[in-house]
Amino acid sequence: MVFGEGPRYIGIPEELRTLKGLPFQKVSGCREIWPGIWTINPISRTNEFEISNEPLCLDRDGVIPDTFKDEMALVAESPMGLVLFSGCSHRGIVNSVDTAKTHFEGRDIYAVVGGFHLRRASDERHQRTALELADRGVKKVYSGHCTGEKAQRVLQSRFGDDFVPLFAGLTQVFSERSS
Repeated sequence: MVFGEGPRYIGIPEELRTLKGLPFQKVSGCREIWPGIWTINPISRTNEFEISNEPLCLDRDGVIPDTFKDEMALVAESPMGLVLFSGCSHRGIVNSVDTAKTHFEGRDIYAVVGGFHLRRASDERHQRTALELADRGVKKVYSGHCTGEKAQRVLQSRFGDDFVPLFAGLTQVFSERSS
């Protein structure tokens, strides 16, 4: 592709939509994909403070904003409570937690794991994210890559030893003993 050519599809090509004979499936809502593991989407945008004004676009010219309406999260059961796994949380990690809570009413989100896309966010948003996660009962926070160092320091300050920076090779077992 030549720069300036305009928007183009960057999803999985039709001819590659099967993997070892298993077709890819578009999913929405809350769908159990393995016993005790669910995908959830779409991620609702109910917290205005998490709507980013970053120029993330679907085209190279920066004309078509990407709202990440196709973003998903994974939720897994553990003896400690539910664990929410995100990619970059472009729609907001608190929005992801809130969406999970709508699907798993009355159940606690014990931990959140993933990138929180806060690298370019304001100090106010860093503080608010840490506060809102704690207010929603999240006990452990594992964040990496796109969270950013400043936001990770805020999360570390708020969650103490219950904040763990993600790194390649990290292994975590969510059990009564690992609390």
